[in-house]
Amino acid sequence: MFCPNCHYEYRPGIVTCPDCGADLVTELPPVPPSPPRVKHPHEHPQLVTVFETYVLPEIALAKSILEEAGIYHISRDQMAEAAYFMDGPSSIMVAREDAEHAHELLANLAMDRMLDEQMEKMTFEDETDHSDENP
Repeated sequence: MFCPNCHYEYRPGIVTCPDCGADLVTELPPVPPSPPRVKHPHEHPQLVTVFETYVLPEIALAKSILEEAGIYHISRDQMAEAAYFMDGPSSIMVAREDAEHAHELLANLAMDRMLDEQMEKMTFEDETDHSDENP
């Protein structure tokens, strides 16, 4: 017999927990699985850059993808240099051992960005080609 509150096991014949007064049960409910453990920076001294962009919403999306996967990450805007003017792209870094998995997770995001850039370039070229024509 087990106490559902204290999780102590008692010998047969005891029906109430002497500590909390709860009625004992024949078995304890299963323990729910714990959420994935997010690693912290002190566990990963070697960080590598896995994503860079000038588009801030992309950084937010990339962070959420990594958080959902339980991969600890740090972005350039979270680092000490954020107190100074940043020129250049925002970047996300992860532990070296998580880099391959992070690249896989963020590959579609990078591919979408490349496609958007190609579409913009094609539109710009199309507009400049037509600007020489006189009606």
